[in-house]
Amino acid sequence: MKDLSISKKFSRRDFLRMAGVAAGAAALAAAGAACAAQPTAAPAAPAATSAPAATAAVTQPTQAPAAPSGSVDLLYWDNNAFEFYQKPWDEKFPALIKEKIPNAKLTIAHAQDGDKFLTAINAGTPPDLFFTWDQSGKVGSWINGGLLLPLDDMMAVDGLTKDMFPSGMLDQASYGGKTYGIPMLADAFQLWWRPDLLKEAGITDPPKTIEDYWAIGEQLTQKDSSGKITRLGAMMPAGWDVLSWCVSFGGQIWDPETKQVTPDHPGILAAWEDMAAQWKKYDPAALDLFNSSLGAGFTAEDPFLKDKFVMKSDAEWNADIIRSNAPTWKRGVNFEVGHHPYPAAKPDLLNNVDLETYPVVIPYNAKQKELGWKATAAMNDNEFVVWWATLLVNLPQTKKALADPRVQAIAGLDINAKILLEENGNFRPLFPAMPIGAEYQDAFNREFDLVIHQKKSAADALAGLKTELQPQLDAKLKS
Repeated sequence: MKDLSISKKFSRRDFLRMAGVAAGAAALAAAGAACAAQPTAAPAAPAATSAPAATAAVTQPTQAPAAPSGSVDLLYWDNNAFEFYQKPWDEKFPALIKEKIPNAKLTIAHAQDGDKFLTAINAGTPPDLFFTWDQSGKVGSWINGGLLLPLDDMMAVDGLTKDMFPSGMLDQASYGGKTYGIPMLADAFQLWWRPDLLKEAGITDPPKTIEDYWAIGEQLTQKDSSGKITRLGAMMPAGWDVLSWCVSFGGQIWDPETKQVTPDHPGILAAWEDMAAQWKKYDPAALDLFNSSLGAGFTAEDPFLKDKFVMKSDAEWNADIIRSNAPTWKRGVNFEVGHHPYPAAKPDLLNNVDLETYPVVIPYNAKQKELGWKATAAMNDNEFVVWWATLLVNLPQTKKALADPRVQAIAGLDINAKILLEENGNFRPLFPAMPIGAEYQDAFNREFDLVIHQKKSAADALAGLKTELQPQLDAKLKS
């Protein structure tokens, strides 16, 4: 029996970085001098800008050019709701399929979310492959419900081996020793800062540790005569960067061996207490007021560009924000990027960062499973991966593409690609594929908001999460 009652309400990237991006294809091609890789100073980290909700581009299915006679229909879905990314995909992807699968008659449907995916599976009309985009938080629930096709046998036949991918890259679509999805790009957080603003304050070196991050941030924070915050030296974690903060403290969200949720893990508790203390120091009401005054992220009004944040914890896509909206900025002068900060007492946790991936999956009842797999495998073609990674400024999923000079020529990608290739750290998703991943993250976000607003202690909130979620997990495992 397939479980089609899976929670539909959670999209793991409510603060999805693509939201509000105004860059077109021409701007995306201009990696240019601003983002050219240069020697990188030592790092530190703050919080990420929460971008405004994007308006989904309502698209009709796109019919690719006619395939030869005797062709077979191939239905591709993704949750790409952004027209400026749909258009280049609609040009490149059909060409890839025509080259790799000449007999495929391709139909592309964008802006298809997890709810539509479940409905289509239930109706017996699913796509042949689904690029989940921002729906990866639901993959574990879909696996547990028996809705996805294991890919290991097909991977072995086509020579797509797990060692082609860096450690951690397959975790959000693997469960019980089986692989249910292949990622198409990924992201990991790092420290971004403004060297010009640090220099004005007489600070020559960015922070390396979390403690230094907060101390330097306090020194760089500005308030007006009434005490109202006008600039934060260190951006407060409150969105996706919260996950990275937890990984940087060594947090583990569950134990796959014992099948126990572990929100009360010492690393999670330490991370939550650290962030809650900073929110308390600056006053949650004052921070909420400051955040409400900020311009739209991923536009020319992005707070990092407007001197509202001096340092922040953010992912590689920040290079896209800069090249699209501040093309005259130069690395080392106007911006710099380095390793995510770590707790001073645990230097071994350097480069422990949350890794978020974007899996491509195949429904168990897809009409063209073999064709869906061939298309999934084709999406790992090196030229295609490098093109898509440098367009979006996301990490490529394969080791070969991570080593490509075109990837390593972009600020942010250069550092994280090197860490992944050298395995000089522990890039991993805080939430790997698990049976209640979507429900867990909903509850996690809800309780974190209460903690930073000083309505609950971190210890009480995390203990409550364990009590709330373990029965849900047990029930899922028995179903």
